[in-house]
Amino acid sequence: MTLWEPANSYSAKIGGIYYRNVTNPIEYKGIPLISLAKNPETGELAATFKLLGPNKSPIAQIKNNSINLKDKNNYTILSGFKRTSIVEKKTGRVVCEIKKRIKDSDLEIEISALLFTDDDYPIILHPDRSKFGTANDNKPPNIAFLKLTTNKGNQASAIAVENRGGIYLLGVEIENFKSGISIKN
Repeated sequence: MTLWEPANSYSAKIGGIYYRNVTNPIEYKGIPLISLAKNPETGELAATFKLLGPNKSPIAQIKNNSINLKDKNNYTILSGFKRTSIVEKKTGRVVCEIKKRIKDSDLEIEISALLFTDDDYPIILHPDRSKFGTANDNKPPNIAFLKLTTNKGNQASAIAVENRGGIYLLGVEIENFKSGISIKN
């Protein structure tokens, strides 16, 4: 059995946001939506999160990068060298992709996904940008090319989104905060 410990020191890209040493990269109503852990023996960084479609339809459960596909009728898993994707069969749309140990980069993992919370709040983690609470608008980013950093152990959130509002982020880096993006009521 592989042992996993909460990741305290890491470098990851989740959606278009670079995270370094952030305890909870994305929180919704105080609950982490994506958790990161490290294997102390191999140093592998892994993600755990629930992949829901619109209307709370369960697609998959990802636990330490292992995928348990819940909707096998509509989705399939494609795996390659250090890369795994969940693809919608009907459209070919990639709804989740996990890349491990990115070549020529300090990134340990890259995650892109189309997430919905239990109450259908949309979170679009595109490889180059992230949108929270907003989906198909063509407006420019609210925040672009910003680095937020603090001392290790800080208990604050880097960015808080109030009242389930929407925000579009491009080229953002977050380092050493307790939570990266915190979406509140």
